[in-house]
Amino acid sequence: MNAQAFTFLFPEVLMSMKILFSILTFLGLLILGDTDSLDSEDFKAVLTVNQTEFARGTMPKFNVRLDNLSDQSLYLPGSLDGSDVKLRYPQVYFVVERPDTSALPFIGRCGNTNPIRPTDFIKLNPKEGFDPYNSENGFFSSFQLHRPEVFSKPGKYKVTFYYSTKSTDINDYAGDLGPDITDPQLLIRFKKMPHIELISNTIEFEIMD
Repeated sequence: MNAQAFTFLFPEVLMSMKILFSILTFLGLLILGDTDSLDSEDFKAVLTVNQTEFARGTMPKFNVRLDNLSDQSLYLPGSLDGSDVKLRYPQVYFVVERPDTSALPFIGRCGNTNPIRPTDFIKLNPKEGFDPYNSENGFFSSFQLHRPEVFSKPGKYKVTFYYSTKSTDINDYAGDLGPDITDPQLLIRFKKMPHIELISNTIEFEIMD
């Protein structure tokens, strides 16, 4: 095929590709089913800590698991760049009750956030769960819990985990730096993401002097 003929056919090729992507997106949604009927009661957030007592200067190690209690397959995103400080959805963060109620020193961060990707969504079949901080999936840890000064004072602490995909606007999840929010795979996963708000169990532990 010469260059002139290819130039003539190129718009038709693009149109065919768009139609194919639309069909694939539609089929993907049919296969996965509808999550609109699901709510927060169909999920569970479980928080654990490795000990109940810590020597002063020792950082507690936390583990979070989000469980799909429903009978449907779906997608949930993990902790993304900025999720821990509510710069974007999903909002994935902790609330810490400290024995010392004085304010912690302010530490700034970059205002930009990484663009969302289809791989930021984890497929969960019925009764399956995942760790929203799993670094092997490219998820971001909680900066809040990695600050030594948060757990520097002796006394009793309470920690609770929060997770929200409440927003139905994909732009609230997109991040910066030009994410392609028209990507069919991204749209399939976003459509199959339930819009929920979860609060874990509260754990208690003590920092010993």
